[in-house]
Amino acid sequence: MKAMRDSLTAKYYNIKECSTKFFTLICGLLLITAVTGCQRKSNFKINPLTFDIDSVGQGKVKFIKGLSLINLSIPNERISYIDKLYSTDKYIIIFDKYSSRVSVFDHRGKHLRDIGTPKSSLGEKPVINDVNFYEETNEVEIFSLPERKLKIYDLEGTLKREISSKYDFLTMHKTKDGYWVYGCFESNIKRSLFTFTRNKSNLLLLSEDLQSIKESYCESENFYDRLNSNDNFHTNSRGELYFNYGFSDIIYRIEGKDVQPAIYLNYGLEKLPYDHLKTITNRKEFDDEVYTSKQLYPGYKTRLQIGDSHISFISSYYTFGFSDQYSVICSMIDGKMKLSGISAVTKQPLLSNPVGISNGKMFFMINPLTLNAEDKEMLNANYDVEPTEFSTLLFYTDEKNVI
Repeated sequence: MKAMRDSLTAKYYNIKECSTKFFTLICGLLLITAVTGCQRKSNFKINPLTFDIDSVGQGKVKFIKGLSLINLSIPNERISYIDKLYSTDKYIIIFDKYSSRVSVFDHRGKHLRDIGTPKSSLGEKPVINDVNFYEETNEVEIFSLPERKLKIYDLEGTLKREISSKYDFLTMHKTKDGYWVYGCFESNIKRSLFTFTRNKSNLLLLSEDLQSIKESYCESENFYDRLNSNDNFHTNSRGELYFNYGFSDIIYRIEGKDVQPAIYLNYGLEKLPYDHLKTITNRKEFDDEVYTSKQLYPGYKTRLQIGDSHISFISSYYTFGFSDQYSVICSMIDGKMKLSGISAVTKQPLLSNPVGISNGKMFFMINPLTLNAEDKEMLNANYDVEPTEFSTLLFYTDEKNVI
């Protein structure tokens, strides 16, 4: 059985030869100057490690061990995608943004309940922009930007309280200092006794009642690089808090009220021309420079995940058309970055990019509708599971097994 499981992993982590036109990925700890920094400026030093994808090698690469499987199932309904995942000793909490659904499962995959109201009074799905779960309080926070409202539930689905926000933001994370938010909107006006200032910052620290701006960070000259995703804030089992936004190649570490660059994903000569982009005030000019210029920029990153010892994301070119996508996983060992593996997402590997890293475990999602007969037979033989059209297969393993 172990051999079969290993073959399952190896089969779908076959690293293909990448085009030399793709990119050289440099992952490193950012110790001194960032390409784009926060408002609180410091002197930083970059000490990068360089990884050329073409030098990684070809053939079958097996770097994930000890995979376990949970068959998530909601009666007569399908999970579109897992945009956020939290795992505790008892529960798995997932956020499916497309379906506007927050669901709680046990570790056998049984659907226990949904959190929040699945439909509005008009019968329409509510817009859910972000979801957070805090294990220390067992509370789930659900934020809707159109309503400017944050709702807090317990894991039984009981609404405990609501907070109306004075400001617009896409994602958030609560600390003892207030709410950190990806508040990249000029409408977020900071007021003082005699003046008011339109917001030019991507990262805001709001008061706990969401009624005032306490601090502003990561200033931007324009907001054309705003991305509506759910991979801005990340925490690991050590309680470390990270932030990444828009098209930035910087991952910031938040400690107290201090925000500092922590990790630099450097695409070398092919990185975006940040200094020039800051001067653009016309949307069409910005799009022409980033998406349709003769120079292709490969640093478009989505599905960012940060754990105790790993970083993962999907990388592709900035383009309006089709672009190959690559799942990149780096491990952080002794303060250094090491490339664990790269696989072509477009080749449909069984396990592509993690959908979550929670409490030291890395999770991968499989939609059974994408499996062929051979895949289904192998899964049934090795994991004693026969997925239905409504199943979502969730593989997981300890981070230390991803090497």
